Amino acid sequence: MHRVSFKGVIIGGIVDTVASTLGGLALLMFIRLTPAVAALGTDAQAQVIRDLVVQRPAYYLTGFLIGTLCSILGGYVAARIAGHDEILNGALSSFLCVGLGIYELAQPAGEQTPLIHILEFVASPTLGALGGYLRDLQLGREAPAPPREKAPGSIGAGA
Repeated sequence: MHRVSFKGVIIGGIVDTVASTLGGLALLMFIRLTPAVAALGTDAQAQVIRDLVVQRPAYYLTGFLIGTLCSILGGYVAARIAGHDEILNGALSSFLCVGLGIYELAQPAGEQTPLIHILEFVASPTLGALGGYLRDLQLGREAPAPPREKAPGSIGAGA
């Protein structure tokens, strides 16, 4: 049996990316509709929203939480579709996020520091694996028992 479910990984990655995008857009629309931002002209709104997301910890953390939950969801979906090796397939579902992160890092005018990108590279597969782990827990599978060691001086398994 193959350990990687390409179907599960691809669909889980798409779920993660699309859900993160939609969640991020919802956050941006919420910020845009606040009275202070809504009163500004369209050109000024974009810059003010960018500044608010970076300067206000509540907005930044909300965006981070949305991304975190979406990565867990993507990992869960990948694991559910795979039906086996849930943690591995969940972790691999982060391939789109990691790829987009590499693309952003290569851009000259990145808004995030390289350290944040490195942390995201570690966090994304870890959160996907967490989604796979949650699916594994839901299935109620027990970890295989470690092999028993023979007692000193015993012969065979029945001694």
